[in-house]
Amino acid sequence: MLALLKKYPLAVVFSLLLHAGIVAALLLRLSGDPDSGGLEEGEPTPIKAVAVSEADIQAEISRIQEREAEQDAMAAAEQAAMESTLESLEQARIAAENRLREAEELTEQQRDASELERTRIEDLQTEATELERQRELQRERAIAETAQAEALREQQAILTEQQLSERKAELERLKQDRLREEDRIRLAQERVAEETQRIDATRKETEKLQEEARIAAAEKARFEEQARTARAEQERIVEEKRLAEQEQQKALEEKKEAEQERQRIEQEEQEAEREAAVEKEREQARLEQEKLNEQLAAAKAEKQELEALAVEAAKVAEAEKIAEEERKAEEVAAAKKAEEERKAEAVAAAKKAEEERKAEEVAAAKKAEEERKAVEAAAAKQAEEQAAQNADNERLARQRNLELARAKERYFGALRQKVQRNFREPPGYRDAQPECRVLIVQTPTGEVIKVSVESCQGEVAGLRTAVENAVWASSPLPLSPDSQLFDRQVRFTFRQENG
Repeated sequence: MLALLKKYPLAVVFSLLLHAGIVAALLLRLSGDPDSGGLEEGEPTPIKAVAVSEADIQAEISRIQEREAEQDAMAAAEQAAMESTLESLEQARIAAENRLREAEELTEQQRDASELERTRIEDLQTEATELERQRELQRERAIAETAQAEALREQQAILTEQQLSERKAELERLKQDRLREEDRIRLAQERVAEETQRIDATRKETEKLQEEARIAAAEKARFEEQARTARAEQERIVEEKRLAEQEQQKALEEKKEAEQERQRIEQEEQEAEREAAVEKEREQARLEQEKLNEQLAAAKAEKQELEALAVEAAKVAEAEKIAEEERKAEEVAAAKKAEEERKAEAVAAAKKAEEERKAEEVAAAKKAEEERKAVEAAAAKQAEEQAAQNADNERLARQRNLELARAKERYFGALRQKVQRNFREPPGYRDAQPECRVLIVQTPTGEVIKVSVESCQGEVAGLRTAVENAVWASSPLPLSPDSQLFDRQVRFTFRQENG
């Protein structure tokens, strides 16, 4: 790895920076999500009714559109970063393949050279053995020369001077031959030692090249694994984008249904207002008709009174013709009497009209009182019915909440049991007995698309990885027994029961 960093520093630094940018973008995306909180273990699940206005719907649609734009921009940035990462990884993989090929070629050459060197080593070993044998022979010769010198000293008394000189010359010649042979053997051994050192250096260089080839192969495998991981991450981002688009489409459909429901309610309210206006107009028309009838009755009574006065006047005129003198004498009395009768009749008619009006007012007041009492009784009855309905609704809501709580407990129990069955304990787990808070992002079918261990108490080495692997192995998760309990984000506390 160090050799790779020295050979390609820019590519390695660029790859590290790119990976850091991808991680930062993912963290920013997670922190920017709405704090829905997901489905939390141990929380109550009440049934809520929410009134949605047109302004709320428009604000929600605007918020969804803004979030969609942000998600599209973030997805485009992630896609570009992922493509750049894949491209850099592909370049690094190609470079690693080239280095691996070069190392393999060098290794092959070194292997051929090693075969030659091995042959040379065998030859050198044979030569060294031969030199050692010759050294042994020289040692034996030296011993023989020493023995001959001793024998020569012992024979000095009986040998002639010429024989002694010849023997000394022969010993000197043998000594010089022995010294030359020892020098040749020493030089040959030094040459063998130097050749052996050079072969050892060559062998170490070959081993170094083989190690570099192995490192290059490992780097190639690592780059290929990173490329596969990057492609899997890209596929995951595409899947999350598709799910987000589905969620957005679902939200838009819900907003559209809410808008249609609001319009229907407005139409019903407008229809009720129109019916109330028509009923009010009918009541006003009825009151106007009653008032007109009263006016017609008063006009008819006045007309009858005038007709009676006209008949009386005709009678008086006829009487005046018959008895002009009597009528003239009685004219003042008759006129006075007629005036008094007319006034009396007018007063009686006015009194009768007043009595009728008061009677009608009393009847109307009595009727209004009866209607008011009937309305109050109906309202009281409706209030009692509404109270009974509210009590039933509250009882049903409590029953529903209890059922949801039980279903939620069963759901989390099944989820925890499945994860525990797939959990593989890391070393030292049973002694620590830790527990972890885990966040899971799932699809409606229970497929796990993301796992995050948020915190652990009594954490041991490898615990988080073991918990994440157990969750991944448990996909698909148990389905929620009630659709109201489903949430894409699920948090639960993991603890392995020691049996």
